[in-house]
Amino acid sequence: MGVRPKQPLLLLLLALMLALSTGCWRSSSGGPGSADSDVDSDSDSDGDSDSDSDSDSDSDADTDADTDADTDPECAWDEVFPLGGDPVGAPFAALLELDDGTLAAVSQHGEVVLGSGTELELVPQTAPDFVAVDAAEDQDGDLLLVGFPGPYESFYYGVFPIPDDYPGPPAAVRFDGETYEEIEIGEVDCDALIDVRTGSEGQTLALCRSGNVLERDGSSWVSLADDLPYDLVDLETPWVAWDEFRGLWTSGPSDLLVYGYDPPNMGGEYTYGFAYHFDGNDWTSLGAPYGMIANLVPASGWCDGPGDVWLLGSDFTSVYQADLVIFHWDGFEWTTAATLVDSTTNGVFHWAYPTEPLLVGDEIFLATMHGIYRGAGDEWSLVEPAPPGEPRHVVRVDDVYLYVAVDDGRIFRGACL
Repeated sequence: MGVRPKQPLLLLLLALMLALSTGCWRSSSGGPGSADSDVDSDSDSDGDSDSDSDSDSDSDADTDADTDADTDPECAWDEVFPLGGDPVGAPFAALLELDDGTLAAVSQHGEVVLGSGTELELVPQTAPDFVAVDAAEDQDGDLLLVGFPGPYESFYYGVFPIPDDYPGPPAAVRFDGETYEEIEIGEVDCDALIDVRTGSEGQTLALCRSGNVLERDGSSWVSLADDLPYDLVDLETPWVAWDEFRGLWTSGPSDLLVYGYDPPNMGGEYTYGFAYHFDGNDWTSLGAPYGMIANLVPASGWCDGPGDVWLLGSDFTSVYQADLVIFHWDGFEWTTAATLVDSTTNGVFHWAYPTEPLLVGDEIFLATMHGIYRGAGDEWSLVEPAPPGEPRHVVRVDDVYLYVAVDDGRIFRGACL
């Protein structure tokens, strides 16, 4: 049986012959008397090519711009602790980069993890019987842990209340890399130390749950908040002793922000968030009445003076539902700058854990139970993919890596910047 030519091949040959006979087919070298035509053709061809190239370039640029605007660079998260080594016995209370570039993490047991890169190890020294709530690097380069005496009970500060009868008094512990040393608080009015920060000029500030702000002055503590305008802040809530003041943030001696919330009394309808600013001389209540924001439980805050203040927190839409929001104070009023998670989408309680905002240039990074948010103002997006677990703290190291401590005591590193 012979092979029959396929019809499409015959049609192609006929079309080729027709093109040659009518002169519509032009080779790359042109035909007789076609020099001008060649130039025009080349010019048109080049012009079309350039146009196409420009169009493609513009299209690519637009695509790239859209991509940059809508998504964040992907992070490849690597576990750097414990990596089969000794784990910590409680969630991390703090994660920070020390001045020498060392990464430090402190568990609620007071255990310390130190290292750099992917080499993080649990310090073998046994921590004192102490519940750590936060930690910072002091003027001497040592770790200053704040909290209250143990024994440690299974709770995460900011989720469950600190009972009124919890063992006191407030406590601070210094760790110099080898040994722990208990620090005397002295005769200051403080029920429990819940936050500690080091300002840009090296001053060490600590916040008491009752609202007193302490500054470390050599070997003693002095109060900065004797004239804090409490006004309607109810520090004698009868039905539960929640952590009314939740955190502080400072960029220097003349820019200090403290924030918290006033829980409702038994049968009460509202929870009120509040914030105060200290300019080095006077305290200012942000907002009216008395700086309170209905239904907000703030968990993190930052500012650029008393007229530009931001709070991350849980905005209660009902007793059992709360949105994850960012509020802004512009010097005149509080407004909702962004709703990161809307409780109506899945009807759950979006609790914001106390966390330190990470400022990178004009961007802020925030660790939340839903992942790491990055952005500023009213524009925020999730860092993708999210690190495993629920982030509690985020810090930047070497201007390249983000380190994230998650809820189960692990630490991950991602090249996300």
